Amino acid sequence: MERIPYNPQEAKIIDHIPGYRPWMPPIPVFSPVVTPRENFLAFLRGEDPLWMPSSWDLKRFDPRIIPDNVAKGMVSDDRPFDPAKEGGGKDWFGIPWVYDAKARGSLVDPKAHPVEDINDWESYVTLPDPDSPDWEGCAAANRERLQDGKLTQMTVFSGLFERLMSFMGMTDAMVALIDDDQKEGVHRLFDYLCGFYDQLFERFKKYFDCDAVWFHDDWGSERAPFCSPATYREMIVPYLKRIVSSCHKHGMFFEFHCCGKNEMLVPLMIECGVDTWHGQDMNDKVKLYEQYGDRIKLGIAPLGRRNTDMAATPMTDEDSREAFRLLLKTFDKGNVWMGMFMGASPNASQVLYEESRLAYEKEYPRR
Repeated sequence: MERIPYNPQEAKIIDHIPGYRPWMPPIPVFSPVVTPRENFLAFLRGEDPLWMPSSWDLKRFDPRIIPDNVAKGMVSDDRPFDPAKEGGGKDWFGIPWVYDAKARGSLVDPKAHPVEDINDWESYVTLPDPDSPDWEGCAAANRERLQDGKLTQMTVFSGLFERLMSFMGMTDAMVALIDDDQKEGVHRLFDYLCGFYDQLFERFKKYFDCDAVWFHDDWGSERAPFCSPATYREMIVPYLKRIVSSCHKHGMFFEFHCCGKNEMLVPLMIECGVDTWHGQDMNDKVKLYEQYGDRIKLGIAPLGRRNTDMAATPMTDEDSREAFRLLLKTFDKGNVWMGMFMGASPNASQVLYEESRLAYEKEYPRR
C-alpha cells in the first residue's frame, strides 16, 4: 500500500457507533487516511498496511435470517436484537438451543438428546436448505450497514467438531472421533458439512460481498487440545482444508476461531490454509510469532494481562498507549492484528491507530 504521511487530524474522534454486541461499549469513529476495509484487506493479502488492523476495523455481520445466529443469541444486523428475549431456538439442523443471559451464550437444550447413533445421524436431524433464508431481502435491508467502510465478516458458529458436539454432546463426540465403529458416520457428517458450508459461502459473497468468514471450532481446553494432533489430522484436517479452500474460492479470507491452549496445533491450521487465528491469551503469542509468524497472521492482545484481569480492572487510554507501544516493538515484523479483548479503554481503537500509524510509517516496508 502506498505510504501516506501521517496527519494527526486523521485520529480526531468525530462520532461513536454501537458495539457489535449489545453489551459492548461504543466504538469511536475518526477519519483514517484510507477506509479500515482497504487497510485490513491489504494486510490479509500480505501487503504493508498503514496501521495495525484491529477488530474495531471490521463489523460482524450475523443476520437473523440464519438460524444458527438466533440459536446462539449472536445476531448483528439492521434491527436491534435482544438475546435474552430472542436468543435460542432451533439451529440449521433442528437442534434446540437455550440462551443463558448470564453467560451471554447458548447451550444445546439439556433435555434434548439429538443424535443417538452418529452412524445414522441423517435420521435424527433436519437437513438444512441454504435457499430457505430471504438473502435478497436481508441484503436490501442492510445495504447501508454493509457499505460503512469496514471489513465485512460473517460467522459460522458451529464448525466441524462443534457441530458434532451439538449433535451428540461433548463426551460422546470425543469418543466418536476415536471409535473405529463410529468414525465412518463422523466422516460422512464432515463431508456433508463441507458441501453445506460451501453453499453458505457462495451466498455470503453473492448477497453481502463478505470479505472474511469467522469459523468457530474449539479444539482445546485451558491446558491442552482435547485430542492428539494425530486424531485431528485424521478426522478434521482434511475437511477443514476443504472448507478453507472453499472460502478462498469464493473470494473471502478465513479467520479461525479456535479456543483452548492449541499452540501445538498451529502447524495443522497452517496446513489447512487458515489465514489468521486469534487464539486465547493462554497461548504464547510471542513464541508462536517467532515460529510461525511468516505463515499465519496472528491476532494479539496486550501482553502480560489476562482477559479476566482486564475485565476486573479496565485499561485507561494511557495504559493502552503503553501496551500498544510494547506490542509494536515485540511484533516488529508485522503480520499481526489487534483482536478483541476485554477491559479495553474507551478510546483504545484511536490510540492503536495513532501509535501503529506512526510506527508503520517509520518501519514499513519491512519485507
